[in-house]
Amino acid sequence: MYYYRQDVIQQCFGGEVILDHVTVIGNDNTQPSVKVSNTPSLTLKNNTSISGLGGGLELNSCRDYSITHCNISNNTGNGISIYETNGMYNYMISDCDISHNMGAGIRFYNSIGNVTSCSITENDYQGISAFRVSNVTIQKDPNTAAYYRDCYIANNGMQEISFVNSTNLFADRAKNIIVDNSFTPGTFDQYLVYCPNMEANRWLRLNFWGYRGNHFVAIMPPENRFYPECTEPMVNEVGYYLSPVWDPGVPRLVDPGNDEIVFQSAIDAALDENASLAITLFKQLISEYPESKFSSASAKHLFALEDDKQALKDYYQTEPNLHYNGEIDKIINYLTTHCNIKLGNYQEAISWFEDVISNPESELDSLMAVIDLGYIYMLMEGDDKASVICRYPQLKPKNMSEYETNRESILVNLFGIAKKPSWIHRF
Repeated sequence: MYYYRQDVIQQCFGGEVILDHVTVIGNDNTQPSVKVSNTPSLTLKNNTSISGLGGGLELNSCRDYSITHCNISNNTGNGISIYETNGMYNYMISDCDISHNMGAGIRFYNSIGNVTSCSITENDYQGISAFRVSNVTIQKDPNTAAYYRDCYIANNGMQEISFVNSTNLFADRAKNIIVDNSFTPGTFDQYLVYCPNMEANRWLRLNFWGYRGNHFVAIMPPENRFYPECTEPMVNEVGYYLSPVWDPGVPRLVDPGNDEIVFQSAIDAALDENASLAITLFKQLISEYPESKFSSASAKHLFALEDDKQALKDYYQTEPNLHYNGEIDKIINYLTTHCNIKLGNYQEAISWFEDVISNPESELDSLMAVIDLGYIYMLMEGDDKASVICRYPQLKPKNMSEYETNRESILVNLFGIAKKPSWIHRF
């Protein structure tokens, strides 16, 4: 079955969405071929194909999604863009070919996603990029043998994986194949993994990076393939733990810690649609393992699972283990602000983002706050929009089209050309 873009948008806006063995050919370079907003459940499966003018698939403010055995390639924008989408029970992209797109393969913004056993190759920008407080898992299906259903991220035009510090990136012991052996030194393509503002170490053990030594045994990649350029960091250094690397022909094991066991149990409970048990386990992890690398990710999953946003806001503000250092403080303040958005406390949320814009820790924080501010204005209607007091009226988009254009203008440059878009005035 074939669809052209406008037909699909009309069918996919709101309500439950299923595309099964469908071919979508985009014919408008100003819009994604498939654009889904505010749906409780999206399913793409069974060799569904999306290609053509514009981006491929875009999700906005959705809940659960499953994208399996699909081909999302040869689009003039990103292959998949996922914005403000925090899955409760399902957030899977698996066994997909995402290649030859003129943007990123997959982009996440304030979202939750699990990328399993996909081939993400030869996109013009990043293979995978993740912004704001996103939880992103990248892995080979753990139940499969070497060279079967691999997760292959390779030869993308810029970085293979890019993320900002507030992203919870899970690719440890994941047996991914992440390679790009044809790159130009001194360009963004040099980096296999890139984080411009990293404040805490990341664990990426048991992955294959395309480097082999004697007898074709996998070896550690050089430090300059990562940003920051530090691997196996010492005390007071920030970087990536890569050892042991994964040799696709040699099984190697690293046992999970107790905190990861609790985290995975909570994930399993959520996937079983047992939200109350998942919430209990995520809070248990935060209580018992506050310094765990899974702590802030647990707080993010709570936002997706807890319906009572006032109670969640109170928990975020009063749980001491979520405020023991500045790094997690920023994440929790962001999630608290999104509770305010859900509660309709727009003035409070707008003021918080305007404070970030006025006094940011970095220009990156300021630019992403501009996106979030525009998002709030797009949610507001009627009296709410007329009654708020704003310090930066020039940052209020006139309509959704202008908001999306501004968002793209910012995000396309954050991991590439470090230049503030011309439409943003100096503050």
